[in-house]
Amino acid sequence: MTAPIDPVAPAGDAVAPEGGRPDVSSGVKAGLRWSLFSQLGVRFVSVISGIFLFRLLDAENYGVYAFALAVINILISFNDLGQVLTIVRWTGDDVLRAARTATTIVWCTTAVCFLACFAGAGWLAHLSGNEAAAGPLRLMAFMLLIDGVSTTPRALLFRAFKHSRSSIADLAGLPVNVGLSLALAAAGAGAWAPAVGTVAAAVITGGIVFFSAPKRPRPGWDRGHARRLLAFGFPLAVTTLVELTLLNVDYIIIGNRLGAVALGYYALAFNVSSWPSTLVTQAIRKVSVAGFSQLSGDRAHLTAMFGRSMTMLLTLLLLVCTGIAVLASPLVRILYGADSTAAGHVLSWLIVLGAVRVTVGLMFDLLLSLGRSRTTLRLQVLWLIAVIPSLWIGAATGGIVGVAVAHTIIAVFWALPLHLSAIKGVGIRLGALGRPLVRPLIGAGVAGAVGTAAMLGLRPDLVDIAVAGPLVLVVYVIIGVPRAELGRIRRMAR
Repeated sequence: MTAPIDPVAPAGDAVAPEGGRPDVSSGVKAGLRWSLFSQLGVRFVSVISGIFLFRLLDAENYGVYAFALAVINILISFNDLGQVLTIVRWTGDDVLRAARTATTIVWCTTAVCFLACFAGAGWLAHLSGNEAAAGPLRLMAFMLLIDGVSTTPRALLFRAFKHSRSSIADLAGLPVNVGLSLALAAAGAGAWAPAVGTVAAAVITGGIVFFSAPKRPRPGWDRGHARRLLAFGFPLAVTTLVELTLLNVDYIIIGNRLGAVALGYYALAFNVSSWPSTLVTQAIRKVSVAGFSQLSGDRAHLTAMFGRSMTMLLTLLLLVCTGIAVLASPLVRILYGADSTAAGHVLSWLIVLGAVRVTVGLMFDLLLSLGRSRTTLRLQVLWLIAVIPSLWIGAATGGIVGVAVAHTIIAVFWALPLHLSAIKGVGIRLGALGRPLVRPLIGAGVAGAVGTAAMLGLRPDLVDIAVAGPLVLVVYVIIGVPRAELGRIRRMAR
């Protein structure tokens, strides 16, 4: 079983018992609290600053930055060659020696990704139809170097359940990002403004992670460790690369087919739709793989833990997604201005996609914890193969709304059944998993209908939100949330 790197943990982290192994339950709970806290803070500040940023920039500059960020997100997904999760789930007492080999692997991959991005920025910008994105993309390529240096320190933090330290690092970059981005945007720097702010924040966050890690492994090499690290990590890296390509290929297609202005409005809607998925998925992913991996030898407890996690996750998620779907148009107009109405129609579809992303994300983590990295790769490839032509057709026939519809249909009727079949194959009983979700699904349907009906009258947007929002909340809680689940959510939040 895995052993903690440093048994001395600050308040809020999981503390290892005398035997040296961290308590999984307390570790997951403490890690989830810290992850949720940091993600909530990051997302809240990002939303507020994003509103001001969109209003300071025009839709075209916002679209240029969105494209550059999409490319960097795709490359960062491959940059660590899956070594973070590989070190997190490493078994044996030689984890620090393995981390030194992982450092060498990551640094080599990082150098290649950085040079490829820097040299190919012009071609990528031309491919997307956003020529102005080349400069910001080259600047943001330095985030790859920062990510590479902090990869193994971050993995050791996660492995030891010291999520408070990585959460503090995430939060520390916020004021730098917001301050620089808004100041430069107000000064007329265009798409360069958020690019500079994002890179500066990455420097702060990466530096804190590096210096607060239990260990900072130097580069080293062990052939046996390298084979083991790459056997699990490389398929995972390719899987994550496909996953992030899947989530960003719509940006490339829209930029190429519809232009930067359309991409700006689509990016706006996609960002709002990602609020629940970013908050919940990123927070849970930081602790779920470590928690599931600790229980991988006890299939009964693992299955029970997964079922409880999925029930609690979807109980919360369905409420948030139902509310955003009902309030999409007035919400977008209030936040981003009357000219952004088109993004509201896109958001109504993309919020469903966001819910599916969160759901399959937990299934993804379960499969990873059981060492099924090749299965996850197959699932993501099948999803990507189906979605690319669908998005292309959607863009040609319905513009950005057509892209959103195509993305959502493929996720619901293709990707979700594929992932359900995969977890059934590792022993998860779908009937037992689905029964606790019947009531939340009914509650979401009724709450959505009530909220939509409440908005049929012609009223100002603020009044619509003030009336329909509380109605959705009350109806959903009464119909969709069992009392036992409310108690479990309250206990997790403590």
